[in-house]
Amino acid sequence: MCTILNLYIVSNARLQMAQVNDQMAKCRLISPVEGIVLNKYVTEKETVTQGDPLYRIADVRQMFLCAYIAAQQSNKLRPGQSATVFLTLPDGVVKSCPGTVTWISDKAVIPKTVRTKDKRQNPVYAVKIAVANTDGLIKTGMQGNADFK
Repeated sequence: MCTILNLYIVSNARLQMAQVNDQMAKCRLISPVEGIVLNKYVTEKETVTQGDPLYRIADVRQMFLCAYIAAQQSNKLRPGQSATVFLTLPDGVVKSCPGTVTWISDKAVIPKTVRTKDKRQNPVYAVKIAVANTDGLIKTGMQGNADFK
């Protein structure tokens, strides 16, 4: 009778250990993407509920340059077209990177800095250019220029 009771206690303890290990595995954070943490919204040992954001992460393997083109150029540009992006690095060196046009806005905008009436007659279109960031030199917020082929 004691051996049956001991086996029951041992198997029950193993089951409880398996449950605890499963709960611990579910508490482990695994990011769905590789990247750099930009903002942390919670700190260690804080309580959060399901669906609360913990951090903001950026995948920096591929960056996007947002450029603006004149209305006359928009007819010649197509998604998938190649471009060369020129970036000025912090040390003053200009780096050229190959890129690909991924998106062209279907609505024209007038730049906010334009104040004269004759300049407001020239709307521009937003364009997104994907650039591979293989060496990690391109940072979020950097400015650049683009040359379309």
